[in-house]
Amino acid sequence: MRIKIAGVLMMILYLGLMAGCGDDDSPSDPTGGGQPGIQSGTITATVSGQAKDFSKGSAGVIGGGTAAISGTNQASTENLVLEVAHANGTYDIAAQDGPAITLVHNSAGWFAVSGTVTVTTASSTRLVGTFSGTFNDFQATPLTVVDGVIDVPLAAAP
Repeated sequence: MRIKIAGVLMMILYLGLMAGCGDDDSPSDPTGGGQPGIQSGTITATVSGQAKDFSKGSAGVIGGGTAAISGTNQASTENLVLEVAHANGTYDIAAQDGPAITLVHNSAGWFAVSGTVTVTTASSTRLVGTFSGTFNDFQATPLTVVDGVIDVPLAAAP
């Protein structure tokens, strides 16, 4: 579990820097976080009954058989980071080697403690899937995330 959290924190740092490098994701600059050759994808979910869009700068990197994905909302105040096996399948978040998802929501950090991530397409350039689950903050306050959709471009890790 500690390794999974450390990996997620490293992804947040790397992908946060990647997403923060560009000016915007407008049609005149459709790249993922301003990175040349990387188009932004789609990450959406319903968080505690509210539709959320984390697609701004959404993209991912592949390394060591794992895909690390990140996206933020248009105001750059909420962020979602997902680490999952880079292979088709359904993965249990509660499993020790399962996927890790973190969410910055209402200025607090939330970590997925149960649920699933289903990967339907895992190519060298794209990851498509769904996710849902229960997230806890550091006080173990539950937050429900349902109807999560991922469709993001991937690049090899530097």
